[in-house]
Amino acid sequence: MKLLLICPVDREFLPPSVFPLGLGYIASILHENGYDFGILDLNGTRDPNLLNQELDNNIDKYDCIGISSMITQYKRVKEIIEAIRLYRPSIKILLGGSGPSSHPALYLNNTSADIVCIGEGERTILNLLDVFENNGKLDQCKGIAYRQDGEVIVNPPQDFIEELDSLPFPAWDFFETTQK
Repeated sequence: MKLLLICPVDREFLPPSVFPLGLGYIASILHENGYDFGILDLNGTRDPNLLNQELDNNIDKYDCIGISSMITQYKRVKEIIEAIRLYRPSIKILLGGSGPSSHPALYLNNTSADIVCIGEGERTILNLLDVFENNGKLDQCKGIAYRQDGEVIVNPPQDFIEELDSLPFPAWDFFETTQK
């Protein structure tokens, strides 16, 4: 399974100043577990054509797209999801980060995203990919919210990672930007 991780633009009137740490950790976990993935750091690169170039040239390579966001990126997330759906209407779209984590129903009811990862995503992403690869059921995955029959379902929370030192360092090297 190949994933595309996206960091939307935030505060376009200011230069990028913060590395997308959450995506950095997710990228490290995916790399450590042998998953193939791409990263589209729209906030760091600020290239207005980058999303369309990726969708035009590479969208067929991916099985799943993960978008990390804060609430300040909500409008951008909606725009990105709409663009993705034009190219691949049935691709799985996952949302994570502080915005979707704190308001999963808002994101699920107002976008065509499939799943919101709530809280720490390092374990959840691996569980979710296992569910996808083995045709499991979403109700078996802790730490997510999803729509089922028009209703938002929120599963029990994922266990917190007690030993933070057990996590690999964020995957700085996979990001093209210099906002490290």
